[in-house]
Amino acid sequence: MDSVSAVFSDYQPGLFAQDLITLPIEASFVFFATEYLPTTNPPLWPFTSEKNTEVRHTTRASASVVAPIAGAMVLPIGATVVTQKPSSFAFAHARGLAHTVLLTELGTVGAKRLVGRHRPSYDTSLAESGSVAKDDSYSFWSGHAAHSFAFSSYLCRLTFDLTSKPVAWGSAVVYYAVASWISASRVVDNAHHVSDVLVGAAVGSSLSWWVYDKVSLVASPEANQSAKREASLQSSWSFSPVAVGDGIGIGFHADL
Repeated sequence: MDSVSAVFSDYQPGLFAQDLITLPIEASFVFFATEYLPTTNPPLWPFTSEKNTEVRHTTRASASVVAPIAGAMVLPIGATVVTQKPSSFAFAHARGLAHTVLLTELGTVGAKRLVGRHRPSYDTSLAESGSVAKDDSYSFWSGHAAHSFAFSSYLCRLTFDLTSKPVAWGSAVVYYAVASWISASRVVDNAHHVSDVLVGAAVGSSLSWWVYDKVSLVASPEANQSAKREASLQSSWSFSPVAVGDGIGIGFHADL
């Protein structure tokens, strides 16, 4: 248990030297989980009474729709970061956002394979032939909801840290309205159950806030000043023997 605790305490998103190692590792975990993680059989999901017979509609929150929206959301706050903060701050939070995306995807893939809950529409595509449709993506929890709320939550925290309160609150309404629309569309399209969306939104937001807090420890101006101050003090401390009457003492000197 102590070793697990040590790993989490040493894990520091936003620290450049560590990000060079942890980001590729996280990406590898996502790849292997997506390609090789088996699905629990029988499923762990307890509600066996669910009737998965709804017709699946065309996904309205497709990548071609979501990507331009995400770009429109990130451009204003990105421009604010570039103009107001040093490049180290901007790149640290860019890597923090990458950590958020990878960890959210890893959790989503793992939960879907572990829980094994079917989508509301999983058995409709071959219903006419009497066969059971294949569902290799599963339903719990919603990846759309998790990622949209994770992305919006990270941008929201940045906005509150960089802009005035009225602007931040107005931006937060827009961010979470977009995330809520994307999440709700998954239920309307019969791609997810309501509980899939609610849990995905909660997990995505929680992961995002956790990563943001970790990045802020090394990316905030206060953290940078503290680190520089500590390094300065450490480099300026000196001890030397001095004569004290008939004896010898130790003198301490610090250039502050």
